Amino acid sequence: MITFSTVVVLLFLFLVVNSTYAQRGGGARGGGGASGFSRGGSASSGSFSDTAARSASSAQSSAAPRQQTSTTNQAQRQSARSQNVQTRQQAATVRTDTRTEAYDDYHHNQPGLWDNPGAVAAAGYVAGRAAGEAAASAPVLVEPPCSATVNTVDNVTYYSCGASSYTQSYAGGSVVYVETAPPPGY
Repeated sequence: MITFSTVVVLLFLFLVVNSTYAQRGGGARGGGGASGFSRGGSASSGSFSDTAARSASSAQSSAAPRQQTSTTNQAQRQSARSQNVQTRQQAATVRTDTRTEAYDDYHHNQPGLWDNPGAVAAAGYVAGRAAGEAAASAPVLVEPPCSATVNTVDNVTYYSCGASSYTQSYAGGSVVYVETAPPPGY
């Protein structure tokens, strides 16, 4: 009876013998006798040394141009990367400058009172105070009691008569003059 291990050993031997027979030129491949040597190729001249020397010389002579080409290509890639970085940075700077300029044009080029935020706050304070004082106790006049001196401080017009100061206001659709505190510095 044939065991499994016997089959494996026979199969292995068959493959080894078949491979060896094919290498020596036997079998269906054709080949050139049982000598085991080829009549063509690098071994046909009888020595590998001539071919090896030619191959080494050829490899050395082509290595230098390849190295130079590789170095040149690497330098070109690095230069292109640097130029791309510079282009992106310049574009970002231009965009930032454009946005800043547009912001400044919109927010800082408003004519008149809006150029000075402090003046806006002061005018609001004075107008509010004048209205509050007028409603609380100040007499309302249709016109100033004297020939008034006109002073404008922070875009608010004051009418001065002696020690008293007045601002213009509206009551019932008509212009009236309300007594207020004198403007700063008067």
